Amino acid sequence: MTAIVWVNVTTLMSWVRPAVGVVRVEQEYVRWLLSQTHTEPTVKFVVFHPKKKAFYEVSAQSVQEKLARRDVGGGAATTTAEDRFKYFAKRLTRFIPPAFLPKARDAGLMVIRTIRFFRGRLRQLRRPIVWSQARIECSIDGSFADLAPAGFGQSDVFISMGLDWDQLDLPVVYRAKQRHGFRVVLMCYDAIPVLFPHLVVAESGRFGAHLVELGWCADHVMCISQSTRRDFAAFLEQMGGHIPMTSVIRLGDQLPGDSRVQQTAADSEALRCADRPFVLYVSTIERRKNHELLYRAWVRMRDHGIDVPRLIFVGMPGWGVSDFLADLRLDHRIAGDIVVLNQVSDGELHWLYEHCLFTLYPSLYEGWGLPVTESLAHGKFCLCSTAASIPEAGGSLCEYLDPWDLPTWVDRISTLIQNPHEVASRNARVRQEFAPQKWADTAFRIHEVATALCPKPPSFHSSQQSMRTPGIHCD
Repeated sequence: MTAIVWVNVTTLMSWVRPAVGVVRVEQEYVRWLLSQTHTEPTVKFVVFHPKKKAFYEVSAQSVQEKLARRDVGGGAATTTAEDRFKYFAKRLTRFIPPAFLPKARDAGLMVIRTIRFFRGRLRQLRRPIVWSQARIECSIDGSFADLAPAGFGQSDVFISMGLDWDQLDLPVVYRAKQRHGFRVVLMCYDAIPVLFPHLVVAESGRFGAHLVELGWCADHVMCISQSTRRDFAAFLEQMGGHIPMTSVIRLGDQLPGDSRVQQTAADSEALRCADRPFVLYVSTIERRKNHELLYRAWVRMRDHGIDVPRLIFVGMPGWGVSDFLADLRLDHRIAGDIVVLNQVSDGELHWLYEHCLFTLYPSLYEGWGLPVTESLAHGKFCLCSTAASIPEAGGSLCEYLDPWDLPTWVDRISTLIQNPHEVASRNARVRQEFAPQKWADTAFRIHEVATALCPKPPSFHSSQQSMRTPGIHCD
């Protein structure tokens, strides 16, 4: 029987925001699969139905169309009511006399608070699983009733690398594995919710159960760093769980698509914010990412009379940062110095990396540190945290500071922005020495792990297979 590699694309098909690290891994693996032709094992795609606890096959064409829509739109979701209000309010301020601007701003803030209040109440009324299912159905342009159940076989391999702790029921996968006899390849991105539960929104017990189930369900677990691999094995050993075969997969660090910003994006907020020298921090805005350290550093440098560059935060707001974002909006000491950009396309992000002075990454803990390597891939030095896997990602080309040591961060940032020759020298060294990892190479390695679990064909058949053109056939 011909082996099939079943790829779970639930995250890709349901995601409507700009791609974050986890989403990008699944997205780029699938992109690579769709670019291959003419060889076995066959690849098929599935999505998980959260209510029926079952997998349904999705056509390669539907997946390709989803990727195409993401590429055209930069992966951004339709703008929210708050985004639209902010956009028009900014344009309207051009026509308001200066004497009336303070009252106009107060009125605008009241409208934004009202929008957020009702949006929060709406989220409480609707269960996340319903939203997830609705997004999947919308993304594949039809309902699950139009899809055929996945026909798993004994020779097959099931691979999943998305937001599995939230969108996948591993006991269901395990029971299907026991029933059909296929092999399972899963991904471990980090163990942060069980190591630092106070820094994340996920309930640590639930995530701990996910890691234990990961160990029991998977024949092979891919980890995104040696640090994550150690954390995963140590937790399973502590919990008495089964430790499966593991490997480390280095993530790609070159943004997909054309590095040039499209003509239609010329008036984007991202480019308008770059009207003066700027430093960049790319990350979801949440407590663990430690944005507040940089906010305090900018305030302190301003208080010391230092002419600071603009600091641009690129990332969607996460959990536990509403007070922090309010501080950024209301603190007149750094008015115009710190800008938050939420909806940034890959093309705009390319441009921001290429034109920034250098980048910052003060995160308190990471599974890898993708923005660090993305920065290096764009030839930009990164001043970053000593935590967890970050030194593993940045190697000798970055400088590392204790993420809790505010005075040292203030001192080093001040030194860098006042010594452009040092920054230029560090950037030149990065451009000369850093070897970027292509996402295609990452995808190839992931697929090697999956296909290695497929049953080996007879020797006479293997010789014929070796003569075929490398690639993947997608039904």
